[in-house]
Amino acid sequence: MRENLATTDLVSPSLGGADSKARQAALSRLEALVAANDRLIAKLDERYLAVLSSRILALGEKATLQELGTRFGLTRERIRQVEVIVEKKVRHRLSSGDNKDFRDASLRFQDQLGLVFPTDRLQTLQQLLSESEITRGHTLLLPLLIWSAGPYEQVGDFFVRAPAEKVVAQSRKVIRALTRRGPVEAGEASEPLLRLGIKGEFHRRWILGLGEFRFLDKYLASWTGNLADKAEIVLKIRGCPMNREDISAEIGEQFNIDSLANRFSDDPRFCRTDLSHFGLKKWGLAEYSSIVDELVAEIAQKGGEASAEYLVSTLTSKFHVSASSVKSYLAGPRFIGTSRGTILVRTEQEPFTPGRKIELTKRCYRLKTGWAYRIPVDEELLHGSGRTLPSAFAAEIALAPLKRLRLASQYGVIPVSWPAQQPSIGSLRTVVEKLGGVLGDYVFVEYVSASRLRFILTKKEMIERAAGLERLVLETCASSVPDGSEPLQRIARALGLDATASLHAIRRRLETRGEDDLLPFLPQVLGGDEDAIRDLLELVGG
Repeated sequence: MRENLATTDLVSPSLGGADSKARQAALSRLEALVAANDRLIAKLDERYLAVLSSRILALGEKATLQELGTRFGLTRERIRQVEVIVEKKVRHRLSSGDNKDFRDASLRFQDQLGLVFPTDRLQTLQQLLSESEITRGHTLLLPLLIWSAGPYEQVGDFFVRAPAEKVVAQSRKVIRALTRRGPVEAGEASEPLLRLGIKGEFHRRWILGLGEFRFLDKYLASWTGNLADKAEIVLKIRGCPMNREDISAEIGEQFNIDSLANRFSDDPRFCRTDLSHFGLKKWGLAEYSSIVDELVAEIAQKGGEASAEYLVSTLTSKFHVSASSVKSYLAGPRFIGTSRGTILVRTEQEPFTPGRKIELTKRCYRLKTGWAYRIPVDEELLHGSGRTLPSAFAAEIALAPLKRLRLASQYGVIPVSWPAQQPSIGSLRTVVEKLGGVLGDYVFVEYVSASRLRFILTKKEMIERAAGLERLVLETCASSVPDGSEPLQRIARALGLDATASLHAIRRRLETRGEDDLLPFLPQVLGGDEDAIRDLLELVGG
């Protein structure tokens, strides 16, 4: 007879080699264990065994009282009573002197498995017991051992000794305390977890399973903050300036890489060390000015006014940026072009008029009180990143270049700013969470009064179920203005048109705004001669 020695090692001391007497003694103990297992479940009828195996001893999903009641033609209450009876019966048998071997084996199991063990360890144990001729066929042996050693409850990819919620809470508490002030060497987590009773071989997997932490090389860090918080952790660990592509790769999540630069410019923890690298301000490194700042400095050196040709030539040679990049900055709101072909720096007192009216601006819609801007709920937003705003919408909320505002809302104060090229709004993650938003929804930011915003959420499921004008009403948030008018009238108003605007005028407005993706939701056939004449007059300017 061939026996797997690893099987006996799980429930008895190590055999210490191939000594035949030690081997025989271990096999004898294994046989005694199986005999004890048989005594524990002796004379239990089919109902008792079913309740024992699928309720009391079950690891992971348990059979419901209703399922067992239907199987045996009993009420749920009767199954519950059977569960109480059979557990009491098995525990009583387990306490008897005849089953001391089983109790000793379960204590060794408890010591070997620890407070938590991964679910794949259970599969290994099952495989070992199935390979032994002594234990093969005794399907309740392993569940009984684990139950008497625990019991254990499944949490994700681990089995955790009950009460599992307490073990998870204690684990999170000690790792949070460890990483509260920043990344630590991963080995520092071993001692507090060992004190809890968690085996060292499972520490890394268990910490990752807690869901709040991240290993970066040999370091462990809290990983619950926003994009900027995670970038700070990466820089702390690397200890040197990095470009945004490398920082993004280290973070390893889906987000718009351009948002990193926006975060860095608005966050006092970071500084730009050259054209493409960022570091931590506390390192005391010399800060690199942005292209905008360099242009401002060059214009100041020229007495407050410089030609575009000079600025493009100087910046391209000095910082190796493209001419088109410099020109795009010069065309931004930070600078003013004169009739002489020169460039001036805009001051806070300088009036600003956006190049495009808000009614012609993509994703901006007129609602009941004011204009709103539609923002998709994507991974970047859910991670806490801010969002750029159209300049026309920024002007609508009284935001101008070089200014920052803090606008009130039903979900707290929302910061908006226009430090350089584009205006932006701060993180809307909390707003979306409070509204119950998920990936794929829309959040509409409406300016309702002086320094106050309102947020409206449109659910992804509603959008996907809708078609035609109903879909267009949702896409433009016209559904938030329940005034009893027809869908086409509400859509026209949302686009900044008169409610009596024709279908052709609505179609033309969507095209002008660059919202061709919304055109398929409009009716394709114009209704009646009167509409056709009105559309023709609009086309020829009549």
